[in-house]
Amino acid sequence: GGENPDRLLQRAAALLKNPRVKGFKFHPPDQGFYPNDRKYYGLWELLAAGGKPAMFHTGFTVLGAGSEGGKGIALDCGRPILLDTLARDFPKLIIIAAHPGWPWQEELVGVATHKKNIYVDTSGYLAEQLPELFQKAIQGRLQDRALFGTDFPYVDLGKALSSFDKLGLKDAVKEKILFSNASKLFGL
Repeated sequence: GGENPDRLLQRAAALLKNPRVKGFKFHPPDQGFYPNDRKYYGLWELLAAGGKPAMFHTGFTVLGAGSEGGKGIALDCGRPILLDTLARDFPKLIIIAAHPGWPWQEELVGVATHKKNIYVDTSGYLAEQLPELFQKAIQGRLQDRALFGTDFPYVDLGKALSSFDKLGLKDAVKEKILFSNASKLFGL
């Protein structure tokens, strides 16, 4: 949050030139910033032009959970509606909303349904723990923009995969979420 935007731009520009960098991850609640703060618009413009996805933590975080004042972490920095503003203002920016956005899963499904440049992922949850609305969305209207994720080491890959099998997805949908959506998105 307190980092100099010019320095961020220099670092991001250097990383964009590195072929090993496939995307960027931001944790607004932990980093203490609102993604739609205009102070960071230069960064989003740069990432949009660079064509590499920007992943944003959404919803609840275990960081600071259960402690007095949540250790100063503001959950509202991870509200999915903030990504709606970015997706609108930067239509070429590929945005991945990490996690189902709980307790704002309806907000997340709404913004991802509305904005074609927002993707969702399953990370941080075993499949049966995913909010029902989110499960339905990734099986239906968001199946082409849903990505499998674990949030390792918090969620074990083997457990996550066997849990994912229990959703009983159609093979075509399962293949998209496990492989082809990510393959297209990251140019793998």
